[in-house]
Amino acid sequence: MLNVLLVDDEPGAIKALKYAIDWEREGFRIAGEASDGDQALKMVKEQNYAVVISDIRMPGMDGLTLIQELLAFPHTLTVAVSGYDEFDYVKQCLKLGVKDYLLKPVKEEELLTLVCKLRAEIESNFILNKQRNLAISTIRNDAFKQWVQGRIPFAEADSILRLWSIVLPASRTWTAVIVEFAALDLSDSNWTTQEWQTATFAVRNVLEELIMPTGGIFEDEQGHIVLVLNFGHASLTQITELVYSYHDITLRYTKIPLTFAIGNPVNHPVDVPVSYQNALATMERKFLLGTPSVIMPSTLQMDRDGISETNRHFIQDMLEAMKQGRKDYVTRRLQEQVGIWKRNGLSKSDVQAIIVEWMVNLYHYASQYGEQGEQFFQRRAAASYKSILVCRNIEQLIFIARQTGEELVDFLETAKWRHSHNPVSELKQIVEAHYSEQISLKSIAKQIHMNATYLGQLFKSSEGTSFNDYLLQLRMNKACALLANTDMKVYEVASAVGYKQLDWFYKKFKENVGVSANEYRSKSK
Repeated sequence: MLNVLLVDDEPGAIKALKYAIDWEREGFRIAGEASDGDQALKMVKEQNYAVVISDIRMPGMDGLTLIQELLAFPHTLTVAVSGYDEFDYVKQCLKLGVKDYLLKPVKEEELLTLVCKLRAEIESNFILNKQRNLAISTIRNDAFKQWVQGRIPFAEADSILRLWSIVLPASRTWTAVIVEFAALDLSDSNWTTQEWQTATFAVRNVLEELIMPTGGIFEDEQGHIVLVLNFGHASLTQITELVYSYHDITLRYTKIPLTFAIGNPVNHPVDVPVSYQNALATMERKFLLGTPSVIMPSTLQMDRDGISETNRHFIQDMLEAMKQGRKDYVTRRLQEQVGIWKRNGLSKSDVQAIIVEWMVNLYHYASQYGEQGEQFFQRRAAASYKSILVCRNIEQLIFIARQTGEELVDFLETAKWRHSHNPVSELKQIVEAHYSEQISLKSIAKQIHMNATYLGQLFKSSEGTSFNDYLLQLRMNKACALLANTDMKVYEVASAVGYKQLDWFYKKFKENVGVSANEYRSKSK
């Protein structure tokens, strides 16, 4: 209901307006009555009114003065009422933007026509404001995305934002933060795209409320929500405390577990893309820590830019040796590298960063081998990582690295058979045999001992479509065949192709085939 304030020094005049029409049927309610302009202005300051209908001549603050004061409330529409048909009053009211000038006694038909016109204008203004706010939000977030991902320079993003009266401070602390869903899995066909979008929308809404108006938010191509935070002058500890509060508030309102990865703070907006890349690198190592709620960049003591080309070559060399099962070479290469690190004076944290980088690559490689690979690094990763951080000398560090590496070699040796089969063909065979059951990419991946995300990527690359779309199309084709060639009832067809809920089958069938199941059967006879 839209609030209306009636202003008149004559109680009878207010009563006449109040009962002239059915206000609630027209979407309004009389929310206030005032006997003069001073009282009315005070009421408007305390409560929102969509419409103020005021008499012109009143003791104290008259109606014209009140209407002039109400110009400070642009969302409040004004209507003048008077017992005098004076052109001078009408002219002044027009200058003040009054929506209409009614003569007493106000006729029911005239008031009803006016109220309908006011409601239409208010609804139109609401839609326009909503569209404008949405456009501003979209432009703002797109400018942030282009700038933070390094596609346009800060100066260009700044120019775009200034067109919409958004001014970014240049001399402040800036930090990019990556937000990732910690538990939800799109590869599970039981988790619909709509549910995923709803969850993302909920999380994003909460975060947007927390960081606006000084921050920025967008979604990147990997499905992350990216926050761009700016502060007066803040330390990493202070930023981390704030991000922890964001995590707790978002979890409280959405009940969705999230991981926040903080990028290194920078002191100028032109360097924000560096913070974003650092946050991405931090998030990639989430599995080494379990699934913590917040990951600080300093916790990992690792920055890709801090690893030299020589050490990158060492990491790749070690990875290839591990893939080939060359344990002796791994041990010898580690010892040789220790000598190089000592001669070059690398610090403990430098060596830790290189070893963890090598292990990250190994764990990524192992995770391609399905559930067993995931279980392997989930079981070993946290222990190895903690050991690396607390080791007292480089000898202990190398011992941990060699031990973990040897275990990985043993695992990879036992998993080599998986290279010989065609997982996409195996997946399609399973789907063909079990499409009538409640199957998902996740359940199939578990059955053939593969990582669900990796299997989904292989399938899409091979077939040019996602697993969910493939399964849906297969079921629809089977349903069409049953409808055309059997006398099975529609609910029996739905169950036969894997749909337990008939309404959902009807909806999906019409979306994909273009006609209802019954219409399709009739046309096929």
